[in-house]
Parts: sequence; structure tokens; C-alpha cells
Amino acid sequence: MANSLSHNAYESLELEFYIPAAVWTHPATEHFLSDIYAMFEGATLLGGAKGVWKGQVETTNIVKVIVRKSKIQVGDALSLVQKAIDQLLREWGESSRDRQEAFIFTMRELILHEARETRDGAR
Repeated sequence: MANSLSHNAYESLELEFYIPAAVWTHPATEHFLSDIYAMFEGATLLGGAKGVWKGQVETTNIVKVIVRKSKIQVGDALSLVQKAIDQLLREWGESSRDRQEAFIFTMRELILHEARETRDGAR
């Protein structure tokens, strides 16, 4: 029997982390991203976005993560992310050159739709 597709929808959380290009290669950023990648199954990088902060144009990399709510509670996700951000800001702050005034991330609830190949018509 031929493979078929199943279509499913899942309540999910989407997190987006806005990381200025000026600190993208900083060791603290690499550590932060390693922590985020370990917490969640995968991530998408949207690199080179142009933004404006206090009237100055800057390049920002956006890291987007989507996780099914059945795999993590909203409060747990927020707590884990806040701890990682706290450490990131502390490490960036060790150098006046790399210090960042703020770190911005968004978290929202959404419905993730997935089409997945199934074997032998199983769903």
C-alpha cells in the first residue's frame, strides 16, 4: 500500500528572539543559543533583518522556535527562557562594548498545522 498523508493541528507556542548582529558571535550568544536549541526540538534563523532601535538602524538576527503545548507548559517555557536571558545579559554586560540595554523576545500561542507522511495508510 502506498504512503499517505495525515493532517494534524496542535496548540503550540511560538517564541522569537531578537539578537543584534553586533553580539551574534559573542560567546554568551552561542551559549544562549545552545541552551535554546537544547530546550526545544528545532529553530529557524531569520538572519540579517534590518531594524531601528532609538533612531539607529541595526541588523538583527531572529531565532524562531515553535513547540507543541502538549510538550511544555507556558509557565515552564517562560521560566526556562527568562533564566537563559538573564545569564545572556549578565555575560554581555561584562564588556561595555557588548552591553545591551535590553533583550527582546516574543511568545505567543498559535495553532501549528502539520502534514506528515504515514506508512501503509496509518494515521
